[in-house]
Amino acid sequence: MPANLSPGSSDDESGAGNGLAGGGLRKPKCARCRNHGIISWLKGHKRHCSFKDCTCVKCNLIAERQRIMAAQVALKRRQAVEDSVAMNIRAYVTGEAKGEYLPAGPIFGLEVTEPQSTIKLELVSLFFLPFFYLILVFFPLF
Repeated sequence: MPANLSPGSSDDESGAGNGLAGGGLRKPKCARCRNHGIISWLKGHKRHCSFKDCTCVKCNLIAERQRIMAAQVALKRRQAVEDSVAMNIRAYVTGEAKGEYLPAGPIFGLEVTEPQSTIKLELVSLFFLPFFYLILVFFPLF
């Protein structure tokens, strides 16, 4: 491993270590440590991060981004389960083999409902919360 661990450096000459050029495996780094000028590889680092409880502005933004990403992953997983159930119902009702994707249109025997707007509102508010925080920091109201 090289002595100089700057953000653009890598432990091999092909550039594959940082995921930018060579197409090899990427080696993610801790965003909280990076905020404080330290480069730490993520593998096995989560429990030992010196800044895991840091509440500075940059680390708060990282925490908000992590919450947003977790909500998005949960939403995608929920939608995947719903699509899988819908495909199974469609295959059962029509007697056709399941396809690789769910075609557009109504599902036989199921009422078409709109997704709950609270989930959308929650994701939107989680997405924009860090930006509002920055605006309030740089342009205080009082």
